[in-house]
Amino acid sequence: AIKTKGESVAVVLGLIGAQPVVEATGRVVRFELIPLEKLGRPRVDVLASLSGIFRDSFANVIELLDDVLKRAADADEP
Repeated sequence: AIKTKGESVAVVLGLIGAQPVVEATGRVVRFELIPLEKLGRPRVDVLASLSGIFRDSFANVIELLDDVLKRAADADEP
């Protein structure tokens, strides 16, 4: 995320059909699933291989991704 400035996280969000929710200070507080009607396509399954340095440096991003990925997997969608 440092080298790519978050591009890899953005690709994952794009594939699963999610977007960041930003509070007034500019901090991302969660990722929100885009409704399929608005997304216009099915969600894409994602397998991500993360480095230890990413995990250790961006634990907050990992927690946000874990949350949105669980919600996408549990969504009652075709």
